[in-house]
Amino acid sequence: METHHEELHVASCERAEDVEVGETRAAAPFEARGESMAADLADGVTPDVVARFRRSVLGLRQTPDLADELQRRMQRVYATVLPGMGDKVAGVPDGVYFVIGPEKQFAAWEQYLQQAAGADTHLHRLYPRDFWMIGE
Repeated sequence: METHHEELHVASCERAEDVEVGETRAAAPFEARGESMAADLADGVTPDVVARFRRSVLGLRQTPDLADELQRRMQRVYATVLPGMGDKVAGVPDGVYFVIGPEKQFAAWEQYLQQAAGADTHLHRLYPRDFWMIGE
């Protein structure tokens, strides 16, 4: 059974590496690829920076017990972006949390947050229409 457990850990790590390293713009239209590359360069994300990052991520494969270490960190890391999973929302400096979705999802999430983080917790609702671009 231990072998199966280890195989799952290895598969999880490889999947995480694929997601992190395997990003590509190849299927995007020419204009979108150019715009993305220009934005990256403006942000200081040069091809050298990307290559160094990807080599570093791939180098993690040599880390003994990588899967166990990732598992150990997961709760703490996820808790910083999933209110109610860790520290109280009010205790996260500069934390702003929101959900985009149907009202049923909003209501369920807010109810959960009030139980997990306190009755005075409020979920700010954003709707897809809040992001509509209106021409001039």
